[in-house]
Amino acid sequence: MTQLLDKHCPVDTVCRRPRPATPWFDAECRDARRKARRAERRFRRKRTDADKRVWADKLKAMREFYEAKRSSFWRTTILANSGNSQKLWRTLHRVLGEAVTEETGSKTADEFATYCKDKVDSVRASTATTPLYDVPLKVTPTLSQWTAVTHDEVEKIIGSALSKTCQLDAVPTWLVKDVGQLLSPFIALLFNKSLVWYFSIRL
Repeated sequence: MTQLLDKHCPVDTVCRRPRPATPWFDAECRDARRKARRAERRFRRKRTDADKRVWADKLKAMREFYEAKRSSFWRTTILANSGNSQKLWRTLHRVLGEAVTEETGSKTADEFATYCKDKVDSVRASTATTPLYDVPLKVTPTLSQWTAVTHDEVEKIIGSALSKTCQLDAVPTWLVKDVGQLLSPFIALLFNKSLVWYFSIRL
């Protein structure tokens, strides 16, 4: 019997990578997925256009439900941690899919300073024989006056931005758009103050 099993059902080693559990995936999400898979199996058995439309509708409803669940979970979590900056940053890292670790490494400040100095020296040595670039003189228009930016304009620009986010963004775009009404007065003030300061040192 063992020889027959080894011949027809040999042992196969499978490498399984552990995946972190999705915190917002609950029983309602599993029920939506179950309905979509049931509609898929029905379509694959009968191959009718009506069953195909039902499957597509269930699949679309499942994805929309997933998105609503995910968005609601992270919004609630961010609001709950708004008073704790450490927990808030951990939450943002989880939203962006970044691994959070407590390890800081064994490098010292002196080693970091030495690395930066060696890096600068190597760049200077590699470009030492490069001839200087003759920058041509060009007459460029100057800004002598401007209209102050209003918070309504800033809020409109934030609201019209695409909801795209990459891992380099410190804060996801949807969160900035969600609190755009609160951020716009500060951004407008910062922009206007920057222009006032710049022209005050130029005059």
